[in-house]
Amino acid sequence: MVELRSIPNIKSYDNHAEALRFLLGGIGTGNISLNARGELCDFEIFNRQSKGLKLPYSFFALWYSLPSGESDALVLEAKPQGLCDAPMGVAPSLVPGLPRFDSSCFSSAYPFANIQLKKDGLPFEVTLQAYTPFIPLDDVNSGIPGIRFVYRLKNLLDQPVKAAVSATMPNACGFDSFSTDGLNKLYLKGRPENRVVKKNGLQGICYSTDLEKEQLGFGTMALLTDEQEGFSAKPRWLNEGWWDGAEEYWQDLMEDGCLGEAVSGGKPVSRINPSGEESAIGSIAVQKVLQPGESKDFVFYLTWHFPNRYGWWPDGHDARKPIPCADIYQNYYSTLWDDALAVAGYFHANQTRLEENSEKFANALFSSTVDPEVIDAAAGNITALRSTTCFRIADGTFFGWEGCFFQAGSCPGTCTHVWNYAQTVANLFPRLEQNMRETEFLRETDGQGKMNFRAKIQLEGKPWDMYPAVDGQLGSILRVYREWKISGDDDFLKKIWNQVVSALEFSASYWDSNQDCVLDGQQHNTYDTYELLSAAKKEGLHTCLETSGYGPLQTILKFSSAVDLFLYDVKETDSKRHLKFTGVENQQILENLFAIDELGASSILRCPIIPGFNDRDGHFNSIAKLANQLRHVCMIHVEPYNSFGEGKAQSIGSQYALKGVQPPEEERVAEWVNRIQAKAHVPVVKNG
Repeated sequence: MVELRSIPNIKSYDNHAEALRFLLGGIGTGNISLNARGELCDFEIFNRQSKGLKLPYSFFALWYSLPSGESDALVLEAKPQGLCDAPMGVAPSLVPGLPRFDSSCFSSAYPFANIQLKKDGLPFEVTLQAYTPFIPLDDVNSGIPGIRFVYRLKNLLDQPVKAAVSATMPNACGFDSFSTDGLNKLYLKGRPENRVVKKNGLQGICYSTDLEKEQLGFGTMALLTDEQEGFSAKPRWLNEGWWDGAEEYWQDLMEDGCLGEAVSGGKPVSRINPSGEESAIGSIAVQKVLQPGESKDFVFYLTWHFPNRYGWWPDGHDARKPIPCADIYQNYYSTLWDDALAVAGYFHANQTRLEENSEKFANALFSSTVDPEVIDAAAGNITALRSTTCFRIADGTFFGWEGCFFQAGSCPGTCTHVWNYAQTVANLFPRLEQNMRETEFLRETDGQGKMNFRAKIQLEGKPWDMYPAVDGQLGSILRVYREWKISGDDDFLKKIWNQVVSALEFSASYWDSNQDCVLDGQQHNTYDTYELLSAAKKEGLHTCLETSGYGPLQTILKFSSAVDLFLYDVKETDSKRHLKFTGVENQQILENLFAIDELGASSILRCPIIPGFNDRDGHFNSIAKLANQLRHVCMIHVEPYNSFGEGKAQSIGSQYALKGVQPPEEERVAEWVNRIQAKAHVPVVKNG
């Protein structure tokens, strides 16, 4: 057990921190969360998001016996706080009637979580430490589908005390779904099978299913201990009526701290099974004697191995649509270990090295001189890498959602203009970040250099059908440089270099049509412009917003308080012609312009002039008249047509509406400027 007291800057939380979740599990393996009370929750190990999934009867318990013959047992969790809002009350599968500790204190130095459990009159100090290895630069050993739990008991009495720690877990192999009716039902495909095993210095229960290996839901779980003495097991709880299984287990544990095969009470029982399904719950226990003042550790491993998954499914934005691709892929970790027993065997055999290297990272992070709150926030955000936000398939390809809903992913495809801003993977696991660049440039960039900002080709067989994202594509180019600077890997650079050049050339033509080194054209916007402008203005920065002016009045009025200068497009002053050429009339645009002018917002009118379309005296006169009606317009920009957009249209396979139109000569542009200036009261200049 790592001594967290020797690590600085650690924050702690009591059992009232109801929203706290500490994710346990590896990169691309799914995870189980530990809350501030010491309860396991959010079992997301089945290749999909499952917030709120609490496997029934998944808990640890403590039994002890004093020399006087007095004995007791309690669940190794602090009491729940607040009121229960479940429709049927607390689910029986949470064993709410069993005694628990009075309070808890949670602390962590990622990847280690510590919980001190406290109860008045208890003859022990009780501490839990749980972790999954996390070792920067080592994605394999940071991708173990398992957790190591260590319960440390210290005898506070001046006489020996017997103690046992028991672990209980249901067989969830073949997991299909779970109910939300308050009973926490598990619905499984196939028939669950539990068996006691002893292998590689470990013993406990292996959970399996009779599903075929290729089926979704196929997999194994293991609940094991490395203790060789004092071990006992109840491989399968009594499966009679109501909650007789839980009652029989608790009575068995209370008797002497040892477990045996489930036995019926010999009395008539109800045959009503509240789950409506066959359950296969198993428990193990380890018993020891603690001398006065002595501390002893009780070690358990919980591992899982569910190899088969869909790709980008379920998607919370498309949950009602048919699955776009029903192909089944294998998790990367399933290529490293054959089953949950193999995972546990590897974890146990390499435990000392894995813990030492994980501790080095924790010490490096938490010994920083920045504020503890900043360290805590950074450590908390690292866990997204080991959540169901991310996954890896058999060939090692790394993918990530933009985030997660409770029961589905949110926005698929390792979206470039979202992941563009992430730094954790690049700095801690550069090989995985390089893999993302390879996907973007070698799979998702076409022959013209256009990059799909969502990676769909490998898992769904077709590209994301949408226009490219400027921040994502240019960000990927910048990130190639970052990846090379971090790794110095010339082979990585050579592998994708031609596509990087192609993507840069495409970007230059698509988003800088007039070659003035200022981005233009259709762009994504994934940030809150108003918040950024407001913050800049508060800092005394001059703010400017370029806009077509087309949109709800309330929106542009909101922005007027954060903008010093509007660059306002006036494409056509005749409303019918505006409708013909742009698809909308200009009434809303002009109403918005007058509204911000009334509020005192400064503006420059930007007037694109296209030969044969709007280069007429009536339009020029109307521009001047419009400017003269505005009190806070400061200039008119005449923007002569150029043909840079033609190449852009060709690059994306689009028809170019102005094909054949030639850019005007300088003398003609000067004539346009003079004709508007003759009627306008503000300066008129050529721009572009």
